[in-house]
Amino acid sequence: MAPKMADKKPFKIIIIGGSVASLTLANMLELDNIDFVLLEAYPKIAPQVGASISLLPHGNRILGQLGVFKTIQPKASEVNRFKFRNSKGVTIAGHTGMRHSLNERYGYPILFLDRQTVLQVLYEKIKDKSKILTKKRLEKIDLNEKGVKATITDGLTFTGDVLIGADDIHSTTRSKMWRLADTVSPGHISPSEHSAIHCDYSCIFGISNPCKGITPGGLHSIFREKTSYLVNGGPNLRVYWFFFFKHPETAYGADIPTFTKAEEDVILKEHAADQITTELTFGDIIKNRISHSVYKKWHFDKIITIGDSIHKFNPIGGHGSNAAIETSTAFTNALVKALKKSQQELGETRANTLMAASHEQQRTEAIETRFQKFIALTVLPMTDTEDVMFNFSRHLPFAEKLDMVELPPRPKPIPFKDELARTPSYTGITAVDSYLAFLSAAYMAAVTGWDKSFGTLHLYFLGMLIQPIAIYSIEAFRKLNAMALLATPTVWLALGQWLGFGVVMPIFYITYALSSDTEPYWWPLSREVLACYVKSLLPAILAGYVPPTIFMFSPWKGLTTVQNFTALWQASPIFVPVLTSTPNAADVPRDFPTLKVIYLVTFILGVVLHATVVFRLLTSSNAELSLRSVFVSDFSSQQKMLREGLRNLFLADFWAFNVASHGFCRQAVWDIKRVGRTTVDVGRASAVILLANFVVGPGAAMVGCWYWRELAMARTSIISA
Repeated sequence: MAPKMADKKPFKIIIIGGSVASLTLANMLELDNIDFVLLEAYPKIAPQVGASISLLPHGNRILGQLGVFKTIQPKASEVNRFKFRNSKGVTIAGHTGMRHSLNERYGYPILFLDRQTVLQVLYEKIKDKSKILTKKRLEKIDLNEKGVKATITDGLTFTGDVLIGADDIHSTTRSKMWRLADTVSPGHISPSEHSAIHCDYSCIFGISNPCKGITPGGLHSIFREKTSYLVNGGPNLRVYWFFFFKHPETAYGADIPTFTKAEEDVILKEHAADQITTELTFGDIIKNRISHSVYKKWHFDKIITIGDSIHKFNPIGGHGSNAAIETSTAFTNALVKALKKSQQELGETRANTLMAASHEQQRTEAIETRFQKFIALTVLPMTDTEDVMFNFSRHLPFAEKLDMVELPPRPKPIPFKDELARTPSYTGITAVDSYLAFLSAAYMAAVTGWDKSFGTLHLYFLGMLIQPIAIYSIEAFRKLNAMALLATPTVWLALGQWLGFGVVMPIFYITYALSSDTEPYWWPLSREVLACYVKSLLPAILAGYVPPTIFMFSPWKGLTTVQNFTALWQASPIFVPVLTSTPNAADVPRDFPTLKVIYLVTFILGVVLHATVVFRLLTSSNAELSLRSVFVSDFSSQQKMLREGLRNLFLADFWAFNVASHGFCRQAVWDIKRVGRTTVDVGRASAVILLANFVVGPGAAMVGCWYWRELAMARTSIISA
């Protein structure tokens, strides 16, 4: 039933604009029997303005709830291939199989099609067309105790309880809302809000007839300095293109430049020779064009703005229309639940996140700095499909959906937030909770046993971190490392969790090698660790890291419990240094006996883990559970399931970490010999350590090497060593 006001009159909404956001909202209101009228200034609801639209999986999921996705899908092309190109049009990285991967992850693909088509489908879905009025340009807004009145330029008036502005970035509703707020409640909207919108890039976009080398489902990103292109093959061989160029300076508010058609043509001609592919220039695309265009307070009293009226995205990430669909969804959910302010509080944080992601993507593709040049031209060619998919889709699981329409469950390794047992909230800090929620979802296939091979790798990798964590903590607490970068294990371990141990720990090892160059570093007195640290370190490991790891892999029945323990584990490496005691004036070194116990206990734990996992794999009757399936990546070009891609990411981290750790151990032996504390042959020692990795496991091998090193460092008489 539609909501009622206090005087029992039917609740009614006035919608300004015929955008994707407004037509989506109109469909949602009609679905829930809420009265509305939609006022569009132009003669047609779905004009052809030369614009394309990308619909991402989370936007398609909502369109599926409205019953229009199946109508839209055949009219679109599904993105299946990404190609990243340099300024000469040469491919620097290419990835295929996106359609399969996205459907597997989220149940929906990425669609590209004419914006006009989406507007037309949304319009046709509305049953009562009498509520959609064209040639109705907003002239004035009045507020009273009963609601809001909209006056149109032709003199007609419309009354309702709430007015929603969904009339694009140059929103008439927003400007009139600001003016009304300044009159009725001065100061409610800060003067700085009028110039808060800033712009670094402009975009000329358009649609062209077929062009050589641009096929349906193929997306091309062309990286250039201060400019970039996005070209996509659409349905019926249409070509959707976007040309991005950086302004000399950031523009704000009214100073954001606009361009006439003549100015646009001049800009396009200046870049006609730019290479899109090695065989296609931008001039070729322009010749075939059909058409082209140039592309903080959200509410006051009973006036609300949604869609591009409040968040205009750089179109490079494809988030704009999908965010408009989301804000319409958030408003409808809030309205139905009668939750005041929920639409802005929910939507603003997410919009800011997506806008930041789009802006950073644009800066990289336009190669603004040397760092971005390094990322674009050096790092990007080394990435694989799953890396690209992760970066592209990492914000999608936190999207909205309509609360009043049930969604059939779709088993997937990365669930949307509403498909979890509960909305994750671990720390109360949105950014941290979002990251923990994503990691919980990414780990789900491993910790729940959905993928036995992935789960075994996961258990082995996380279990063998006990020994490195012990060693890092010992080194941090040594007298010789006081006031050095190595004395911050919490920072190193936190970075390892965030970026991957295979990325961060090699940097730790290099830092260690650089700091251990001088002879005093290796004096016996320098190696001492205060008694308070060594006495509390083993209990800290056994209490801070071991239980969370065990809990995460325990066979819990409820997904909520699994989520909670997976999130808890993320902080567990950091618990170890945090739980160690703080020094006091009475502390004395006398550390060696306790250090021996730490090395022995962690060595035994490493051997037990290694022996258990290897024995299980060697005796398993499951063909998919073997040493090869767990520890060797499948580099074949055959299309893979998402969980296989996630396993490969963890496997890359596992091997990068262990190869670097072996080098760290080898360097430790070399250092001991370099300073004259042993005559051991470094090559033979390296071979022994490598063999120990396979016999007792990498964790036990590392801690065994460190025990030998501790003995060598502690020697006061070394002539016979």
